[in-house]
Amino acid sequence: MNVGSGDGSTSGAMGTRPSTPVAHLTSARSGVTRSRSWSTEWPTLLLILAGVLFRVLVVSGINGSIDQDGAVAGLLARHVLHGDFSVFFWGQHYGGSADAYLLAPITALFPGNLLAIHASALIESVVIPVLLWRILLRYVPRERAAFAAAMAWSFPAFAVAFSTFPELFYNPVVISGLVVVLAGIRFREHPQAWHNPLIWGVAAGFGWWMSPTIVIFTSASAVWLLWQARSRYLVRGLAMAIGGFVIGALPWLVVNIADRWPSLGQPTRYGSYAEHASTQFGIGLPMVFGLRHTFSAAWVVPVALGVTLTLLLLGLLIWQSIVLLLERSPLPLVLGFGAVVIVWIPFSNVISNGRYIYEITAVMIAILGSAVRPLPARIVVAVVVVVASIAWFTQAGEFSSGVRRTLTFQEPGPNRDLQVLAQRLEAAGINRIYSDYWVGGYTLSYISSERILVVPFQNPRSTQYQAAVDGSATPSYLFPAGNVHLTWVETWLQHHGIGYRTLTAAEFVVVTPDRHVVPTDMVPLPADLALGTPLSQLPSP
Repeated sequence: MNVGSGDGSTSGAMGTRPSTPVAHLTSARSGVTRSRSWSTEWPTLLLILAGVLFRVLVVSGINGSIDQDGAVAGLLARHVLHGDFSVFFWGQHYGGSADAYLLAPITALFPGNLLAIHASALIESVVIPVLLWRILLRYVPRERAAFAAAMAWSFPAFAVAFSTFPELFYNPVVISGLVVVLAGIRFREHPQAWHNPLIWGVAAGFGWWMSPTIVIFTSASAVWLLWQARSRYLVRGLAMAIGGFVIGALPWLVVNIADRWPSLGQPTRYGSYAEHASTQFGIGLPMVFGLRHTFSAAWVVPVALGVTLTLLLLGLLIWQSIVLLLERSPLPLVLGFGAVVIVWIPFSNVISNGRYIYEITAVMIAILGSAVRPLPARIVVAVVVVVASIAWFTQAGEFSSGVRRTLTFQEPGPNRDLQVLAQRLEAAGINRIYSDYWVGGYTLSYISSERILVVPFQNPRSTQYQAAVDGSATPSYLFPAGNVHLTWVETWLQHHGIGYRTLTAAEFVVVTPDRHVVPTDMVPLPADLALGTPLSQLPSP
């Protein structure tokens, strides 16, 4: 897609003089003497290498474990190979499945391989800083653009780790959004080139298929174009953009037209918007920057220091956003609309782990990185090394050590334990199982190439899986060892005189009743109870 030639020139395109940022860029690229004290190569190279190292640590370490959302992505890819084409993530009417089509040939080459599921996310994590670099080249000197993009590639640790997870639509939304922003800039530079608004529309439509949060980028770009571009070109460009949007959003449109627009249903909103803002920016933002532990939300540093550092980062971010806005950059608008959309998301008061902020994190870091001014090279290198090291190792236990139950949503064990369990289950002929969603069921199904089917008690995403397990003669139940629900199930079976056998492998226990028993027979297990519910709060069998 020719969305970034990078020449930065608008001479003659509109019959007017070049805009301020383009004029600034031209002078920056055409021979401005660079201070000998500023060496871009070393700090930028260090950041790039750090980003590579961090990704190796994540994928090969504890968080190389695939959680259940990631396993569903792998299963979707496997189903694509067998002609079963899903438009959305299983069990919902949002979250486009385009990533599964990219993963399909990779999973075909490495069936059941968990590392293979990371492949598309790793590829996409490279594209994001490249797009940011192409955008920044128009507003800051080349060396600062490269440095800022390298920062977005390697920092913060949360974003680096999350960018490698096969979450299906988060990375594609960011990529689509940045393509929208870049195509908008290109349209401003070359308004008579018809392909730029077409690309804008295709990227916007594709992003809409992936997630409604694409409006962060489309709104920012649209407002910027209204500010910067001439209306007579905008009218013609709008027609091309609408046509492109229909092309990009076609899978979404086909499903919604056929099923009476299920994607437009309004989910229940939890909490007030003020509570959403408090959760996302009081907990989620410091968590993204490594100042709070992931999920536990405990401060890594003393509270006063953590709050101070967060406010300093926000202050610097706001300051540099104003600087870039004066340079007529659309990136600060992305942050503004991002803050609004993140607060609007219905689950923002429930999910504080930074995944919603992730979609604007790369832009946020790139803006911070573009604030770096010429300094002696040794100072720059030292600061980069110290800041990156602290940011990483404050959460080292959550990204690369053997500590469990961190970013894997309290998964009871890394995937090697699930692989042991899969072997034991196949040897015992146990292949139809109920379990909690986060225990590892879909990962088991992926590892075994769906010879073992596991359906969650709550939110059974696949109707095929549900029917297969419900129809089994003697479905089994999978729990982490020592879980209170395991005790409750065994007590219930004994109370009703139903025999059962148990299989223990790694950190798991599988209970198989002698006759057909489904979860609804054992109400309320555990459809309306969390796995951590104390035994004293469970009803008597």
